Amino acid sequence: MECNDVVEVMAVAVDLVPAYFQTEAYMRELWRRNGELLSRTRVEELVGLRKARQKIVTRDDPPMIRAIVHEFALRLPVGGPAVMHEQLLHLAGLCELPNVEIQVQPIAAGAYPSMGSSFNLLRFANGISGDVVQVLNVESFYRDRASTEPYRVAWDRRRVAALDLQESLALILEAADHFASVTGR
Repeated sequence: MECNDVVEVMAVAVDLVPAYFQTEAYMRELWRRNGELLSRTRVEELVGLRKARQKIVTRDDPPMIRAIVHEFALRLPVGGPAVMHEQLLHLAGLCELPNVEIQVQPIAAGAYPSMGSSFNLLRFANGISGDVVQVLNVESFYRDRASTEPYRVAWDRRRVAALDLQESLALILEAADHFASVTGR
C-alpha cells in the first residue's frame, strides 16, 4: 500500500522499532524469537519483504515518514547489545534524512496518550478522506479507511507528549552508547 501514492506515513510504535527503520539483524531476531518457530527460509522471505517495503524511505520523491517510538523500544535488547547498537545507530542516521522525523516518548514521562497502541496512519494525495490506518497487534493486522479520525487525534496527542526531534535524537544516541558500552565497542 505504501508503494502507491502515499504522501505521509505516521507510525506509532510501543515496543518495537517501526518496520520502516529496522536493520536486517533486528528483523531476523524478531522473527527468530517470536515464538512461532519460523523456518530459516521463512525468516529470510519475511526479511526480503520488509526490505522491499523499506524502499519507500529512500526512493525518489519519498513520502514524509514521521514516527513516535516509545523509549521502551530503544531499550529492549532485541538480538542483544550488538544488534541494538547497530539498530540505534541506523535509526539515528535516518533522522538526518529530510523526509524522516523520529520522536521518542520517554519512559520518565510516565503515562501518555493512547498507551499500548501501535499503528501506522497512511495519508494519500487525495486528502484526508483517503487515509488508511493499519493497527498492529499480535492477533491481527487491521486496515481501515472509514474510522481514521481517532488515530489522527491519537497521533497528535502522542506527538505533543513526545520529546522534540533533537531531544529524541539525543536519547537514541544515548541508548546506542549504552549498548556499545555493554558490548565493549
